[in-house]
Amino acid sequence: MNDPIIKAQHLAKSFGKQLVIKDVSLELKQGDIYGFLGTNGSGKSTTMKLLLGLLKPDGGDIKIFGKELRSYRDTILRNTGALIEEPSFYPNLTGNENLQIMKDLLGLPPRNVTEALRIVDLVDAKDKLVQNYSLGMKQRLGIALALVKFPKLLILDEPTNGLDPEGMHQIRELIKTLPKEYGMTVLISSHLLSEMEQMAQTVGIIQNGQLIYQGNIHELTKSQRYFLTTSDPRRSQAIVNKSGGTNILNQGANVISFNLSDKLEVPVVVKRLVAENIDIFSLYGKHKSLEDVFLELTGGD
Repeated sequence: MNDPIIKAQHLAKSFGKQLVIKDVSLELKQGDIYGFLGTNGSGKSTTMKLLLGLLKPDGGDIKIFGKELRSYRDTILRNTGALIEEPSFYPNLTGNENLQIMKDLLGLPPRNVTEALRIVDLVDAKDKLVQNYSLGMKQRLGIALALVKFPKLLILDEPTNGLDPEGMHQIRELIKTLPKEYGMTVLISSHLLSEMEQMAQTVGIIQNGQLIYQGNIHELTKSQRYFLTTSDPRRSQAIVNKSGGTNILNQGANVISFNLSDKLEVPVVVKRLVAENIDIFSLYGKHKSLEDVFLELTGGD
């Protein structure tokens, strides 16, 4: 079995008296696209900076490519590309010149620059000064800078910021191809949950500096939300609860809603309601999106 590309255990980080990362452990498998989710201020960017050695943890251990980050940071970063928060450029140089500087510093072949520009669709704008780029073009150039060495590990913090819907689609489709076409493992944060749902195989959800979920995205969203209208919603809630229903809510107008992890539990609920002489007026299920689950886990509105 392959060792994980990233294995971070019990990370902690404080700024002054404020503890912003609290016992975070996460793991990325080779070839995975790992979606890192959380609200603003939850600790996503801080965790990514810890993984890149840009910040020093107060506690915990980080292994990347099987090596301790604190001892092998330079070796690890040679095989890691990253875009954290806003990308940095020389605005008085062209997009191509910015990438050429990176190429020369890292000793990369010229074809890497050509391919990176092609991937982010900046070939036609490569000779334009970056100070004249739109926000979306700057974001794509930042991704090109992270990609130019075609690393084994790519860490992207909100890479679709500033992009229009077409640009978001292009970046999403690009990221989906990276593991298969270039052998990359990708850690990506985003607040666009619908985009993440179409990209990631694994998700980690962080809230107030704590990782509250980590696992397969399909396992997270496989349960359904059901809406039930009956003649007696109060008694129906008790029956649904005994039948395995969770997160039961009264929606008003004789309607309750609840989660079931398996559709085979639906007939059990119906039979028990009928046995108690409760009239069923309607019952339907709605697939839970990543956004639905995220809001449930974080207590968001």
